[in-house]
Amino acid sequence: MRFLIGIDGGGTKTDFVLCDTAGRVISRVRKNGSNLNNIGFEKAIGIVKEGINELLKNREKSGLLSLFAGFSGGTTGDNRELIHKELLRIIGDKAKVSNHSDAMSALTAGLEDKNGCVVISGTGSIGYGRKDGKIIQVGGYGYLLDRGGSGYDLGRDALYHALCHKDGRGKATLMTELIEKVTGNLIKALDDIYRKGKSYIASFAPVVFEAYRMGDDAAYEVVDNNACELSKIFNALGAFLGDGNCGAVLSGSVFKEFDIIKKHLKPRL
Repeated sequence: MRFLIGIDGGGTKTDFVLCDTAGRVISRVRKNGSNLNNIGFEKAIGIVKEGINELLKNREKSGLLSLFAGFSGGTTGDNRELIHKELLRIIGDKAKVSNHSDAMSALTAGLEDKNGCVVISGTGSIGYGRKDGKIIQVGGYGYLLDRGGSGYDLGRDALYHALCHKDGRGKATLMTELIEKVTGNLIKALDDIYRKGKSYIASFAPVVFEAYRMGDDAAYEVVDNNACELSKIFNALGAFLGDGNCGAVLSGSVFKEFDIIKKHLKPRL
């Protein structure tokens, strides 16, 4: 039997899919996030190797025709080349092996080879545009350098406003109560938050939208600020694509709340 493998590696989870040449799914595996910039190269590759081996359990690698892997952080610096070498070590050189950003996976899945763009807002955020074969990246430089528009940014801002509420620097916000339903006393939970890191902070993004729906002013401010940053990605992609009728793909958990986000997007004039 001949088969294909697709891998989607994000900051929170990594999905592995095995399918036949007609596209029928044979099996799936889900592992922890594999963003190299978050957890380090060795740990990320360890997750990838574990997922592939589990996916191919009781199957010969000689049956593999092709593998494509898209990773969050997968094109930062020389990550793409390093990942490719490791995938070849895991799979061997008999199958076609290629890799790119997870945004490229979403762009191709949504638009195939047509002109258009993808904006991802999950744990992190990034935009990719494609026009007549040329591809550009907008944002996606990691949480230390980028700002706004991701689940991490929303979760961090929620925690910031809650902390300001507790120590008197900021106004009261419903986000404090909603966060402490999870953490208990927020001040005492800070060590745990730092230890669990970026993905855990991103898990508080839904708190912002819940408080927003309850009329919370601080949550409104958080949504507005982050939507402004997403607007910059959309606007840069729009300028690249021009005035033609191009498709757009939205991907990532934050866009589940697009009904709220779109009210705060600020299109270029």
